[in-house]
Amino acid sequence: MLSVSPSRGLSTSLLNQRQRNRSVINTSLERLSTGKRINHAKDDPSGLIAAEGFRSKITDLQAQYKTSRLGELNLRQQESQLSVIQNGLNELRGAVVSTTGDLFNPTQKQALQQTVDATLESFDRLAPGLAPASLDALGHSGNANLVNGDTALANQIIDGALQSVLGDRSANAANSLYSDIEQELIQDQIVINTEALSQVEDADFAEEASNLVRGQILEQASTMALAYSLQSHAETIGDLLDRTVATGQSISQKRV
Repeated sequence: MLSVSPSRGLSTSLLNQRQRNRSVINTSLERLSTGKRINHAKDDPSGLIAAEGFRSKITDLQAQYKTSRLGELNLRQQESQLSVIQNGLNELRGAVVSTTGDLFNPTQKQALQQTVDATLESFDRLAPGLAPASLDALGHSGNANLVNGDTALANQIIDGALQSVLGDRSANAANSLYSDIEQELIQDQIVINTEALSQVEDADFAEEASNLVRGQILEQASTMALAYSLQSHAETIGDLLDRTVATGQSISQKRV
């Protein structure tokens, strides 16, 4: 009696092969669509862990860069404020020098004192907390005012304030330089980790396109082979049935 199990085994093998080719096609299509080699944990478990590590590192670096940038902006603002104070102090020095001696009468000194008071108020308004506290003595109620105060003391206070402001500006310049270097280093690290992440999880478009074409060709070949196998299997069954019928008829005729 003719056995058909080999044909069934071949059909099952061809079905499995077509399914594998279909899986390759679907995977390549997904990777070409997303641009990612790892779209599911099962694609590459260890690669997924590495990719998440790089992604977390990039997030931390971006946060550090943002913080550094904010710090730099604060330094620039402070530098601008210190520059305002320095210019104002130079104007105050000129006012103090003008009142030295008997060239100015009390009315003129009072007018200059009003200018000094306005300058000190501008420090508090434009650069709060940055002007040296010693400058308060130059105010109209201070012991170094221009109307009846100690002008020598006024000069000392202004000179000390200028030195303090220059020191602050020098420190700001050093901090700003460090901030620039820090930002460059952070940006370099972001680029390095981004490239590493790309190497781990990004798809190779040329490779995936090749896999897609190969998978389509193999799937088509599997389908054609499966169709041929099924047709051959059907013909075998038909031939078996024909032989069975013929055998049955022969036996019946012999009995008659």
